[in-house]
Formats: sequence, C-alpha cells, structure tokens
Amino acid sequence: MTARGIRNNNPLNIEKGADWQGLNPDQSSDDRFAVFMAPKYGFRAAAIILLGYQKKHGLNSIAAIIGRWAPPVENDTGAYAAAVSREVGVQPGDAVKLTEAAILLPLLRAMCRHENGSCPYDDQTIEAGMKLAGVERPETPADFSNVESGVTSTAPEVKS
Repeated sequence: MTARGIRNNNPLNIEKGADWQGLNPDQSSDDRFAVFMAPKYGFRAAAIILLGYQKKHGLNSIAAIIGRWAPPVENDTGAYAAAVSREVGVQPGDAVKLTEAAILLPLLRAMCRHENGSCPYDDQTIEAGMKLAGVERPETPADFSNVESGVTSTAPEVKS
C-alpha cells in the first residue's frame, strides 16, 4: 500500500489548516493531512514552513527543526533528527541555512523518506517545490579552466 503522504501528494505530512497553493479542492480523502494536486505543492508548503522555522523562530539546526516538526509527544524526535542529519551530511546540532538549496534539497528528501518509509521523488520534483517557495539551486559558474593565465574574467561572481 502506498504511504499516506505519497497518496496525498503531501510528502512531509502537513496537517490541514492553511489555505496552501496547490491544495486539491477535494480534501475528503484524509481527515488529518492536507491533500495537494501534485507533489511539488506539498514540497513547496513544507519548504515554506521550514524556512519560517528559521526566520521566525530562530531554529537553525536539524535537531531544533525536527523537534518542532515532529514533537517528542508523537515521535522519536532524536532518531528522526539523527536520520535526517546523516542524509543531509551534518550533525543534528550543527547550524544550517535552509535558504541554501544544497541543504534544503537533502533535508526535504530525508524528511520525506522518514515520513513515508521512502521518497519516490526525483530531485527535479523536490526542486520544483523549492523554487515555488523561493529557493533555487544556483546556476553553475562558467568554467574558465582553459583561459590563459593572467587574463581577468569580467563574469559576475556567483553567490550561493
């Protein structure tokens, strides 16, 4: 059987309550969790919530973020944070910037996997949701490795 979050196009199992972009007009298939029209809208909503955790609440570590997302009353928050941190490549207490696509993408993927037992979505699907939330992977800077030494590039610097 397909996991609830996957069936609902809601990969991180966001509860009903907000009028999210991309909500399915028919919410009758689930009493507790929002049902989206496509997974990218579920990832968008999750990204917006997580970005708000950082901006509004100052939650700057995976442990703090997961502690709010999945409180210990309902979850093994420590195990959740440890699993997500391993996949993101940081320690649970390390400071992270969710505005960086290189952090947000693996965080969303890992949380999807933890919430559903797997994450069947490719990076493009997750990134589509991130883009709708205002976080994009920066373009790859031009390769100047074959330029003669002593030549200065006038290309703009790419910032992450």
